[in-house]
Amino acid sequence: MPVALTPGNTAVFTAAPTFSGSSFSTVQAKAFVQSSDTVNFPVSLMPTDAIGLTFQGTVGAGVRHPKSVTLTRGYHNPDGTTGTVTGAVLLLQPAATDDINGGTLTQTT
Repeated sequence: MPVALTPGNTAVFTAAPTFSGSSFSTVQAKAFVQSSDTVNFPVSLMPTDAIGLTFQGTVGAGVRHPKSVTLTRGYHNPDGTTGTVTGAVLLLQPAATDDINGGTLTQTT
């Protein structure tokens, strides 16, 4: 189940490349990821993924309203071209918190 994209949460994404011809093994050194908002949703390749298909992003504490962020995952192809796939995620504001804002005192004994 996807994690809620609220402040402090980290989400993991997986790219599924489409090849123009025969498929080939990818390597992390040729992959990259970008976020349109590096402050509120910085992204990075997963260091444990040697083929560079998974990446993660952590929602910053400063998100106070729903905010759309564009993510790009790219790959530097063997022929020198770059292939990319983009998508958007919606960062959500924190859930409303119920607080005590008053009350009454009653003597019970």
